[in-house]
Amino acid sequence: MRLKTIFIIALALLTAGCAGPQTQEILGSVVVPTQATEIAGNHSIFIATTRKWSDDPNKVFDGERSATLNYARVNVTVPPIHQVGQIERRSRGKSDDPTKYFMASEVVGYDTQPKFTSALNADIDARGGRVMVFVHGYNTGFDDAVYRLTQIVHDSGYPGTPVLFSWASGAKTTDYVYD
Repeated sequence: MRLKTIFIIALALLTAGCAGPQTQEILGSVVVPTQATEIAGNHSIFIATTRKWSDDPNKVFDGERSATLNYARVNVTVPPIHQVGQIERRSRGKSDDPTKYFMASEVVGYDTQPKFTSALNADIDARGGRVMVFVHGYNTGFDDAVYRLTQIVHDSGYPGTPVLFSWASGAKTTDYVYD
């Protein structure tokens, strides 16, 4: 009986560890106006993705696969209350307050690879030729990947250009086969 109980607890912990946060919009509907001095950081994240553009512009990309590679840049602010290693996320119904939460402040889509490459190269040149490429793991929504890379760049003080490669993901434990 005792071995069965331990097995059930281990299985529950393993399953809970695989369950990620619910995918949310990356762009809020009503952003609280703030001054640059009221935030801890503002980071431009360049994105190449196999995800499809979302029908909901606030999500930007969804979890479905695209037949083509898509490109964007997302600017993300970091709140002054940020704790190293954490991603302060707003809950549904809370205001889009950049003094309290990581917030995407701007999304720029690139309709061609040459336009993306030009913008990316200009940023790389401006930052001394350094690039960090981040590829997220399974069970990861687009918003989670963008915020995690922002947190890594901010917490490490990385001075180069951050690039996210985001592949299509169902962002749910039950979608491992799809992923």
